[in-house]
Amino acid sequence: HSTVTNNAASLGGGIYRFSVSVILRNTLVATQAAGSDCAGGGIESQGYNLDSDGTCNLTAPTDLLNTDPVLGPLADNTGTTFTHALLAGSPAVDRIPLKQNGCGLTVYEDQRGVTRPQGVACDIGAYEVNDTDGDGVPDNNDNCPTVYNPDQLDSNGDGYGDACVSPDVDIPPDTTIGFGVLIGSGSSIGSGAVIGDNVELANNVTIDDLVTVGEGTVIGSDTWVKASAAVGANVEIAPNVTIGKASVIGDATIVGEGTLLRDDVSVGAAATLGTNVTLAADVMVGDRAIIGDRTKIGALTQIGADTTIGTDTQIGRGVVVGNNVTIGNFVMVKNRAVIPDGAVIPDGATVP
Repeated sequence: HSTVTNNAASLGGGIYRFSVSVILRNTLVATQAAGSDCAGGGIESQGYNLDSDGTCNLTAPTDLLNTDPVLGPLADNTGTTFTHALLAGSPAVDRIPLKQNGCGLTVYEDQRGVTRPQGVACDIGAYEVNDTDGDGVPDNNDNCPTVYNPDQLDSNGDGYGDACVSPDVDIPPDTTIGFGVLIGSGSSIGSGAVIGDNVELANNVTIDDLVTVGEGTVIGSDTWVKASAAVGANVEIAPNVTIGKASVIGDATIVGEGTLLRDDVSVGAAATLGTNVTLAADVMVGDRAIIGDRTKIGALTQIGADTTIGTDTQIGRGVVVGNNVTIGNFVMVKNRAVIPDGAVIPDGATVP
């Protein structure tokens, strides 16, 4: 499972055999900077190899000769060393069947530590193409890489699988979007639409008024959720999202850094609000929530019992803080805030 590429020599830029035996197995030798892939003769193939110019004299029926592997440049593809990625359309992808030549048995990781196989079979060379959604189709060939869709259906031929919604599309009002869909960046979701559970919304999506967002949905960064949206439980809201007035955010939601929660938003119990979140006036935060550092909590907000409020938070006037709340260091509590019995206010908090 080696990749030998972009090397240079007058003869055998990839491999030059002198007198020792050379055995290739699951190996890619291709596209040298100068000189042939192989020279010196006498190379033994144990199958599932690839060369780009035929000079390695590969003889196994599973070998690929004179074949372009479609490699990327040497780059940081994660892992401890740089690697050459197999790009979309590479014939080296999914070439070695499971349990053949050690695929998934004695060979279960690539050079980066990525598990082999990712798809239905192992890839030739040092790099295994990722299969994020586990549908057996490598990401670089998958028309919807984050949603399980082994059938790869694409009814309208736009290059995006039917399991996904393509970027910059306008989703009309009152549309029902099914479970597990990926909605691409820059999309606009019309008012009153219903978004099913476990949907992923990419960055810069606009969600119009009165949209219902299902449980377990991931809302991408810089998304604008307009007024009166209903956001289900266990939703993950990425950084810098704006949640419109009177929206309801379900229990155990994770709200990312820099998010703005506008007036009259309701945040369910056990939610986690990241740092630098802004809670506008009359927001209601449920019990056992965790409010991150440097949050700005607007006037007349109600914060439920057993909530933890992080350091450097500003609590606006008239805020009602529930029982057994823990308030972090250097919190500023504005006028007419109500701090009940059982609240823990440490050194450095300012209470006018």
